[in-house]
Amino acid sequence: MKPPEPWMQTLPGAPFTLRAPHVTPAMLTGEIATALARIPRFAGHTIEFYSVAQHSVLCAEAAEAETDDRELAAYCLLDSAHVAYTGDTPRPMVAAVARQIADDIDPYTAHVIGPRRARNFLASRERIKGGIDTEIFRAAGLSLERHIEHREAVKAIGLRALRTERDDLMHPGARSWDADIEAAERLPVSTGIIRPLPEREARALFIATLRRLCPAIAAADPAQL
Repeated sequence: MKPPEPWMQTLPGAPFTLRAPHVTPAMLTGEIATALARIPRFAGHTIEFYSVAQHSVLCAEAAEAETDDRELAAYCLLDSAHVAYTGDTPRPMVAAVARQIADDIDPYTAHVIGPRRARNFLASRERIKGGIDTEIFRAAGLSLERHIEHREAVKAIGLRALRTERDDLMHPGARSWDADIEAAERLPVSTGIIRPLPEREARALFIATLRRLCPAIAAADPAQL
């Protein structure tokens, strides 16, 4: 007998099937916004609590300020929305797991099979995230095709956000980070440096930005905050 699909219980008590997700506009302004406002960036290793919700708004506002492209800003806002269901796994942890998978086999064949297994792990993780992303975009009235066109720009904004957040929110480090992070240009921040928001304010700001950038959300959920 085939085992049941893995699922998780969400904020309102409903099941969420990770490999067959379904997202509604109400979920975006409800459980997703709430979870993102409660999940910390950098696994909580910031001087003050700083949420994925505020990170998402930082990326969206910077994209809009620099390009005047509200569609790009919308994709930047929702780029990390799957974190509401997957958690925010730091980049080093993903890399460490991939390397562990590659190393945990017979050393005589590790150079052939290990990297393939690591690639399969990373690809499987991305497929699950991609399925959730597709549903989130659909619920927000955005298309997957347009996301593909914006993908490199979204990725570049995210990398710059990582550099900006590290500089503003973490103690000086004993070692340099990856070269692409060190070379990244800071994002524009309206307050000069990032000022972390408490959960309730971060959630409200995420929802307000979502409603502004995604008219489909405002149409489907006309209630005011």
